[in-house]
Amino acid sequence: MVAVIIISLMILVGLFLMGAAFFAKKESFEKIFISGQDNIIVGIIALIFQNAPIRVQRIMLFTFGLLWSGGFAYFLITGKY
Repeated sequence: MVAVIIISLMILVGLFLMGAAFFAKKESFEKIFISGQDNIIVGIIALIFQNAPIRVQRIMLFTFGLLWSGGFAYFLITGKY
């Protein structure tokens, strides 16, 4: 039961990220800072995100939210948790 609640909250986080990609203002994207780059892939993604135009940042944020919520929806539907 607790796992279902946590997975549902994670799906909501992904949906929130997708909504933020559509409705956030440009100034809000300038405040986003990706920290904790302890591997090279996250560091490269953070550099791309920080230096990309606003449209690319919105696409990246929407894609991440879609993958996040889709991954947890898969776990919720299949019951593999």
